[in-house]
Amino acid sequence: MKKAFGKDIIFDGKFPVTISFSWNQYKKQHSSGLIGGLLEKADSAVDCDASAFLLEDNNGAGKVKCCVGYDNLRSEEGAIVHGGDNINSSTLNNDEVISVDLSRLSQDIKAIVFTLDMLKEDKKQLAFGQLGHTKISLTNSKNGDLLGEYNIVGIGDKAIQVGALIRKNDGWMFKPEVVELKNVMNRQELGRNISLEYIQMS
Repeated sequence: MKKAFGKDIIFDGKFPVTISFSWNQYKKQHSSGLIGGLLEKADSAVDCDASAFLLEDNNGAGKVKCCVGYDNLRSEEGAIVHGGDNINSSTLNNDEVISVDLSRLSQDIKAIVFTLDMLKEDKKQLAFGQLGHTKISLTNSKNGDLLGEYNIVGIGDKAIQVGALIRKNDGWMFKPEVVELKNVMNRQELGRNISLEYIQMS
């Protein structure tokens, strides 16, 4: 399943951008009655992880060059930096941040695909479609200007694509869309299921 959830953003790529990912706690379905309410645990935090997959052109077809995430915080040239794994469970909203300096990115990279996954989450039956909200925002890292903000509600399995930065002539385009990645169980499978079609949009 693929679903657009906002308008594309086109910009020159001469400034670094920050992509922020936020999600709320999982709201349990509380039992009715006094005793049920007392026995039911409070809403709990969800362990989501944001990643960036760098795609290069491989004779007209896309190929994943590398992934930047909690287990690999920087790309080889340092153009993409992950802010680290968010393990704070004390707040209602959780965030992870990926910084992208497009001017430092190799010309071989034609697109960057962003994902969110729950592959480390203990609640095995939980999926993104059950969260109250998931939000993606794109900002100019130099001056803090908000370029775009998108809300995803009621969509997704345990791993989803949430958008892509695509090289367009002398600039870049951010394409916000959700792609469900079905039956993904680990990081290796996540990389193998990334949509490579963004290469053709470059």
